[in-house]
Amino acid sequence: GIITYHSTVNATPNAEGIDFEQTGITIENYALHSNYPNPFNPETTIRFDIPTNSEDLKHIRLSVFNSLGQMVTTIYDGELSGGQYEMKWNGENQPSGVYFILFKSEQFVQTQKMVLLR
Repeated sequence: GIITYHSTVNATPNAEGIDFEQTGITIENYALHSNYPNPFNPETTIRFDIPTNSEDLKHIRLSVFNSLGQMVTTIYDGELSGGQYEMKWNGENQPSGVYFILFKSEQFVQTQKMVLLR
């Protein structure tokens, strides 16, 4: 018969199997940064920003396309809170070549070129 109330807690959901890191800095605008290393073999790190100006979760999709415009994989598709994130992509099953990372939200779209060298 005892009821206990707690303050609201913000949490960032993490899709199972997705490895990413979030920093605690204040972010004003969406941004997709250049991957590093670039060129890479076989793994690269992709960094992107989501504005921290509201507590709402933002729907984010991070996809990789080959030079023919065919989608290779979706690295992340889900809701994230504002912040700066890093995710890794391993292209070990892909041939050498130029790839594009597409970062898309409801308010922002940006691409970056990546080069996989064997």
